[in-house]
Amino acid sequence: MIKLTKLMVIAAIAVISAAIFTSCGDDSGNPAQYTVTVTDDGNGTAVADKAKATAGTTITLTATPAEGYVFSKWTVKGADITLLPNATTSPATFTMPEGDVSIKAEFVVYANPGASTETTAEFDNSNFGLYKGIIAGSSGTIKIEINNGNGEAKATIAIDGGTEELTGPTSLANGQAITNAAFTGATSSFTFSVDADGKNPVINNIVIEGHDNVAVSVIKETSANVAYCYEGTAIGGNDHTGVLNIVRNGNTYSGVQKTTGPEDNYNNGLTYPLKGSIDSDGSFSGVVTVKGKANNPDYIPGDTLSQDIIEIDISMTYSGSFRGDTVRGTWSVSFLDLTNTGTFVGGKTL
Repeated sequence: MIKLTKLMVIAAIAVISAAIFTSCGDDSGNPAQYTVTVTDDGNGTAVADKAKATAGTTITLTATPAEGYVFSKWTVKGADITLLPNATTSPATFTMPEGDVSIKAEFVVYANPGASTETTAEFDNSNFGLYKGIIAGSSGTIKIEINNGNGEAKATIAIDGGTEELTGPTSLANGQAITNAAFTGATSSFTFSVDADGKNPVINNIVIEGHDNVAVSVIKETSANVAYCYEGTAIGGNDHTGVLNIVRNGNTYSGVQKTTGPEDNYNNGLTYPLKGSIDSDGSFSGVVTVKGKANNPDYIPGDTLSQDIIEIDISMTYSGSFRGDTVRGTWSVSFLDLTNTGTFVGGKTL
């Protein structure tokens, strides 16, 4: 009787085990596999590194735009998944859920700036012509005309919803370098310098009432390429936010990221200049190092061996792409053993 009971128990355990394996997989006892279906909008192609996978598996998605297009975003259908680092990045990854996943890659036309209607080829290699730029700290744009066919030197500043006109000197000569030419308005002023051939334009000594400590980056518009200005925001961990504005002309760009954050944090109030070339698909990347001073995050008040202000050498790595009237990407700042990462997105405003 006792032996029979043990046999019955063993049989019961076997039945239960079989039921468990059957409910978690196929008839062979293997874990269930779910399908990954990737489609596109016809303006590029997209693939997943696995067509089928078990729950918990990491899936990598990669999108490749067709000529004249750039990747825009992933659209998920009927599944609850999180794309990392975000839904506008390729490659992107997600963790396979307990169910099939269907996802679509979407692309937009790559908006390569066309010919300018505001300047002529006569001034393409001259100090005369049209310059456009961005303002960061507060967010805005600046437009400068140096005898652009009208015999005038003037500028327009647009910042936080307000606009101001400024006038410059009338004695500027074509084909000669400009050094600290003064532009003044009712409440704003700056000085402008540029090489004789229109290269290396720089704005210094800028004063805008109600907007302290702003940074400016400017680029020249040519007859072949319009200069476009993009204003945006940068968001990261540790309560960091900031302005990230960029101006582009053809396959070159220049910009500024100016950060804000906790007053006791090393990354608060720093200015990162951005400059480089744009690839044929609208993408760009770079590394910039900032030297200066910052608040010491490890400062201990009252400790004579602890300094509240320290010398810094901070590097920021960034990458992004222009997509139609928008620009977006990611950034990472490193200092000693500290790292902060985030994203940025902006729209064309000039």
